[in-house]
Amino acid sequence: MQVFDLLVVRQLVEMGIAVTLPAESTWRERLISHLAGALPEFIFTPRLFKPQWNGLWAGLKLGGRTFDVAFVGNVSRGLIPMIRLLLLRRVTARLVIQANRRPRPAFARAMRPWPATVLAVSRSVAEAFPEDLRPRVQVHYGIANSELFRPRSTPRPPGQPIRFCVMGALDNTWKGAHLAVEAFRHLPLDLAARCELHLAAYEKPPSFPEKNIIAYPWMKSEAVPEFLRGMDIMLVPSDDHETFSQVMVQGMLTGLPCITSALPVLTEKIDTGGGAFYTTLQEFAAHMASFAEDTARRESAGRTARETALARYVWDTRVFSERYLFDSGSRH
Repeated sequence: MQVFDLLVVRQLVEMGIAVTLPAESTWRERLISHLAGALPEFIFTPRLFKPQWNGLWAGLKLGGRTFDVAFVGNVSRGLIPMIRLLLLRRVTARLVIQANRRPRPAFARAMRPWPATVLAVSRSVAEAFPEDLRPRVQVHYGIANSELFRPRSTPRPPGQPIRFCVMGALDNTWKGAHLAVEAFRHLPLDLAARCELHLAAYEKPPSFPEKNIIAYPWMKSEAVPEFLRGMDIMLVPSDDHETFSQVMVQGMLTGLPCITSALPVLTEKIDTGGGAFYTTLQEFAAHMASFAEDTARRESAGRTARETALARYVWDTRVFSERYLFDSGSRH
């Protein structure tokens, strides 16, 4: 989400829109590095440890100024005091709130009187809002740098191992990397010997006795597109903490078929034939074996996955700004 937010900030600035970005001071060097050449106006807060204190400090610093819209990048309860302060001091008259997860009841209650539109990252997130708020919730999300995620230009040489991959912050058990390892170990031995399982990335990479199960340390976002182009099949074994799966869409854009858990937020992405989903570990391993052994199926599903991602999950910051941020020529 941080990568997405920084891309959107950069693109808004490049479009000539005046952007003011409050941020905790420990982010100073990182933000200036990531946004070099398209810097917004920064308002750095002290290191106050809790989001509500940083938010309140930023809200006070913004007092006396007026903005056309405030884009709030989360539905965290810690942002409630800041939003109330911005509205009370008339810093902005409109809010656009990105919901990248299901809202807590406290946030939903707080936002009822706000002049807010919510952009949910998926239908499952949108449907988690109370019924009376749903008319103000739209599903609008995607990959903001989709042009980087293109298929490999030439096929990998024949005879190389079939490469499965799982990507994400894999120290979180809900990402399901351990399930991918179990399913890989259920493959027939002769097939497993012709395959590799790549797990990217961990803060503390585990080690495995199998040489063809490879765990990676944390990977910079700039390295992800080329990494995916070296893979053949994406595995997404997340549990119900998952609300979108950016990396799944990145894999789809790269032309990878996807094998997923049975979460609706994942299965809806392969409903045109871009992969398969499982409900048991045995089904998981069976799908892995089928895609590994059937080159034609793998390539056809990969093409379909890319077509689906291009049609549904590409973010256009210009469309976003025109549709949700600005009215009557307002530009900041």
